[in-house]
Amino acid sequence: MAETPVPRSRADERLLEDVATYGWHVAIVPPEEDSPGWAYSVGFLSTFGHPEVVVFGLPPEDAHALVNDVGDRIRNGVPVQEGAAIGDLVPGRICAVRGVARRWKSTLLEGALWFHGREDVPILQILRADAEGRLPGDAGFAETLAEAQPLLHRESPEEARLERVLATFEDL
Repeated sequence: MAETPVPRSRADERLLEDVATYGWHVAIVPPEEDSPGWAYSVGFLSTFGHPEVVVFGLPPEDAHALVNDVGDRIRNGVPVQEGAAIGDLVPGRICAVRGVARRWKSTLLEGALWFHGREDVPILQILRADAEGRLPGDAGFAETLAEAQPLLHRESPEEARLERVLATFEDL
């Protein structure tokens, strides 16, 4: 990050305070009727040189904790890498790490782009497997669980399963 961005709101001030104090901020987008909600990091890139991360479909406090757990791992020299499978991040579940397609960043992860002052911020999505170890997008993965975890590595809204989420933005 070249310069500290100028805050546009109290939320931006809080984001800047968190990054200065803790090394990162966790941005929370609460779930709504047609949107699973998500949380993402802001500051991993500037503090550690590590891509930001995003997780969907957890209650806000659990999503916040998961992003903080990833931050603690990175701080302790254990980065998460695209394509990796992580067995000890979520109890009883394998997690997969996928890159986020550029087209979803400005819509869903605007705070990270604002903070870093650029559009090409590297961001990784943490996907959680079901109890049988199937990942979203795999055959047999529960449809009700699949709606909570869009596939941000895919470009089209249909393949990414983002149509309902994107519709909530159009309603604003």
